Amino acid sequence: MTRTFAENYPYTLFYKAEISGPKRKWLELIDDLEEKKIDAEAALLYVLGLLWKSSEQFSHLVTAVLTSLNEWNLRSTNLRIEEVATIIKLHINKSEARARLLEVAMHALLQASEDLRVDLSGALKALMPMRTANLKHRNFGDVEVMAGDFVVESWDAKYDNPYLSDALDVFLEKIRGKNISELTFGYVLLPEKKNYSDVDQKVTAIEEEYGIKVQILSFDEWTQQQVMRARANEVSEESLAQAWLSAYVESLALRRETRAPIDEPTYDWLRSLQAVLVRP
Repeated sequence: MTRTFAENYPYTLFYKAEISGPKRKWLELIDDLEEKKIDAEAALLYVLGLLWKSSEQFSHLVTAVLTSLNEWNLRSTNLRIEEVATIIKLHINKSEARARLLEVAMHALLQASEDLRVDLSGALKALMPMRTANLKHRNFGDVEVMAGDFVVESWDAKYDNPYLSDALDVFLEKIRGKNISELTFGYVLLPEKKNYSDVDQKVTAIEEEYGIKVQILSFDEWTQQQVMRARANEVSEESLAQAWLSAYVESLALRRETRAPIDEPTYDWLRSLQAVLVRP
């Protein structure tokens, strides 16, 4: 609601901007404060009390989820990347804002790779805020690896969006006039990828003009690609899988705020994640 209330209209009961959420109640509260029907200091203290209570609940939930993670890891032997991918996909499907969770999952896997000293040919860029416009911020994709000021690897997460024609048009606008011959770029699709002839034609045209390969991978194909890179760096699949799950859980628990500064509320995500982590 906050961004919509930034419109240049007076806060009256007839505020004309469209707003999702409890618009009427918020406007009534502002009206009552202005009319001095509510004591402003008392209202502020009440809201701060609610925020404090919510913060305590979140802290307790984080502790419970991290405990479940530790118990899960202790019971896991010969862990495969497919097993962690299945857990994460199950969590995504049980949650809201699934496209965002796909971004977090992909970023967490590259965090795990970096933690295990897998050579990424650069440094993993911090996860961008949810509402960041890639075009405005000159990002090629949602998850990127940087070598100095240059993007050397970029992946665009696409949830429930197998038709990439429009996405390729946007990508073409970003790269027009740039030398990107060293860029590794691709789309990662969940839950499935499909083949479209017009999309294939656009991909071929981009590859021929710019000398790069545009990869279109399913989520499972992409995770296997990361396993192969880890093995090439003498990192076992089990180590990568375990580190991936830890990075995913800790990112949502806001324990990796420097690398994964998630600015949206994660309480509901953690609740559904806790249920997924419970193993028989």
